[in-house]
Amino acid sequence: MLIKLANSAIRALALGLFVAVLPHAAGAQAVAPEVFGYTPVPIPAQPDLKPYTKWIDMVRRMKENPDWSEEDCTQVFNNCPQREWRKMLAKAKGDTGRDQLDDVNRFLNLFDYVPDTVNWGGIDYWETPREFFAKGGECKDYSISKYFTLRILGWPSDKLWIIILQDLNLNVTHAVLAAKLDDRTLILDNQVPDLVDQSRIRHYKPIFGLGESGWVIFRPKPS
Repeated sequence: MLIKLANSAIRALALGLFVAVLPHAAGAQAVAPEVFGYTPVPIPAQPDLKPYTKWIDMVRRMKENPDWSEEDCTQVFNNCPQREWRKMLAKAKGDTGRDQLDDVNRFLNLFDYVPDTVNWGGIDYWETPREFFAKGGECKDYSISKYFTLRILGWPSDKLWIIILQDLNLNVTHAVLAAKLDDRTLILDNQVPDLVDQSRIRHYKPIFGLGESGWVIFRPKPS
């Protein structure tokens, strides 16, 4: 029963998201949280913006093949991430909001980090959850799979934001998922096993955020 419910939820979500992220529908003002001492500034939809087209292409592929079914599973060592994902979903459905975030973050952080140079020949490729389950992926791909898993668990789109940022310690581009819970914003990070309140993080400089609710860029808060 859980598999049928999950597949129905995924299919409905993918179809709805494809409409939500189309350029003509993405111009609504987005309300993203402040993160890492920076304030979000809504921007209009820009179909020619490279990350925006990658987001649309990823959702299109998810729409075309929405079922994260066990057909992808290998028989070697009974490896089936989808089956374990569904077990996690079943547990998380009975948990509180923070516990759901923790369930999803810990489960998806178990997947292998595999750079685009290995998986996709070096192009900046945004993976669907199904592709991530099969191949592992980069930080943005962890964030995408966490985003859609939480949406399946019933989290509203305006509470979830994929944040593309600069890691000032490592001097690299990174991505995390920000989740608004009551009056806090918690960060789901593939580099950290635990949830972290955004206010405790000082080495991340956010560049832009995205989701179904729109796009934002980040500016330093006025002193």
